[in-house]
Amino acid sequence: MEFPIYIESGFRGRKAAYIKNPDKYTDAYHVDYRGGADMTVRRGGAQGPIVGRVDFHSFSSAIDISFENNQRVEMRKDGLFSKTRVVDLPAAPSSKRFSWKSTSFGGGPKMLDSSGQELAFFDRSRGVSKAGTLTLLVSGLEQQFMDQIFVSFMAVEEQLRRQRRAAAAGAAGGAAGGGGGGGC
Repeated sequence: MEFPIYIESGFRGRKAAYIKNPDKYTDAYHVDYRGGADMTVRRGGAQGPIVGRVDFHSFSSAIDISFENNQRVEMRKDGLFSKTRVVDLPAAPSSKRFSWKSTSFGGGPKMLDSSGQELAFFDRSRGVSKAGTLTLLVSGLEQQFMDQIFVSFMAVEEQLRRQRRAAAAGAAGGAAGGGGGGGC
């Protein structure tokens, strides 16, 4: 099942993301970047029930996620220099540990279960408003587990976006500063 994702940007950054159902018209999820948490994910449209809140940390790569029913988890890197992020999803039917693994340059992350089976992948778009498409490779998932997949995906994709933006700003700053040498 393919879920197209569209981004609404504002003057100071992202305002919202709209994850469409496979029919490409109805909202599966709505992501708000302006609430009390760094990100709030709702099932359906902007007025739908909250299924997750995501908080990022300034000095840590860890991400705090609160799912409905007050279930809290932490998404973290799989190792100091790893590009893989691991998270426990309480609503999963069997294995609770999952990983979002970054793929090749320009590609989006893919989700693996603890046995290494790929459950989902993100195909990044080159368009301005369309971020890309999240494809679920399994069907018949319980709603709460599906909600947790989407919340964890939006958390990892936002963290990757912030890292790309910081790297671009650093590269632009280095180029603007003449590329000066050394420094610690």
